[in-house]
Amino acid sequence: MSDYPYEHHGIGAFAYKNNKMFPDGYLGITYFECKNQDILKWGMPGLASSMDDFIAFFHSKAILFPLMEKTDEGWKTIGLAWIDAIDGVEYDRRAMIGFMFYRKTPYWKTEHATWMGLKCIFDTGKLRILQGVQLLSNPVANRHSRKFGFDDICILPSAVSVKGELKDARLVSLTAEKFDKIFGEWAETAGFNQINPVR
Repeated sequence: MSDYPYEHHGIGAFAYKNNKMFPDGYLGITYFECKNQDILKWGMPGLASSMDDFIAFFHSKAILFPLMEKTDEGWKTIGLAWIDAIDGVEYDRRAMIGFMFYRKTPYWKTEHATWMGLKCIFDTGKLRILQGVQLLSNPVANRHSRKFGFDDICILPSAVSVKGELKDARLVSLTAEKFDKIFGEWAETAGFNQINPVR
């Protein structure tokens, strides 16, 4: 069993807040990595047009869950997950979710990181439902989310601003009940000793 509850085969998800494993300046370092890889425009459309916006978002509006890979040099970031617009009481709570991965991350790592990220978010956030907004121009994100149980809810015309231009988006949703079921099936085949919180 891993020393980290949301880690499997060297891929893990961690809550950023008050976690001493993350160095001082982590948000700034991560912003420049995302900017250099040109992934902010589709990973965080309308949310991170500058480093100030990026840092302010994760300091005051969202809860960040870095997705990490264990290497010989220690843990390194391969992607980010976050929740914001949180509403409700414990285990009857909803939140908006976002995910993005660094370029050239092998698919098996993004898959493991997504499983670990969603499990960590549902458990630590004590959530009943997650909702997300995806650009219609990003079908890869939609195919990826469906694999983990997200359902398409509706199309949102002109819902997201990308570099000053409004773009159509898709609303997706995943309940804790549905995720627990498909995660349990995956955990059994993957040999993950899962955590089962009381809901």
